[in-house]
Amino acid sequence: EALPVASEDFVKAGEPHIVFSQDQNVLRFNNVCVGLETGLSLHLRNNGLVPCEVTVTSVHNTPRSAFHFEPSRFTIMSHSELSFRVSFVPTQIGTFTEELRVQVVVPEQFKPQMLITTLIGKAHIPQVQVTRPPRPSTCEAAATTLEFPPTLVGQSSCERLVFVNKI
Repeated sequence: EALPVASEDFVKAGEPHIVFSQDQNVLRFNNVCVGLETGLSLHLRNNGLVPCEVTVTSVHNTPRSAFHFEPSRFTIMSHSELSFRVSFVPTQIGTFTEELRVQVVVPEQFKPQMLITTLIGKAHIPQVQVTRPPRPSTCEAAATTLEFPPTLVGQSSCERLVFVNKI
């Protein structure tokens, strides 16, 4: 029984830290900062002669899903293509695994058909490192200090401070 929706171009383009493994049927969202959103569009094509209804959901074992789908319900007309967005929006550190279920209902068929893909999202907090002023190489564990020259009352002096997110 073939799906009227072709998925060979399921993932066309994503951000650098989103990887789709076709062999394993897994969509991975790597190194996403807590509180930020990253996502990509998944494309479906209806090769059939009649429109089909599509519902996008996920199965998860947490109270709230870390993945969002937009739109979650839509119709693909015959010989047409539509896309929906899958976003990973972590609210805490950790690895989140869910099962993406794309249900396709074709009016002339009795049973809906499913496209199932595993979603994995890894969330972290930023790993900030001070790169300027440089730290002495012998004291890597020492705290970085900013030293200002003597400054007269009512005057000001500035020092440059540079942070880099290591992840």
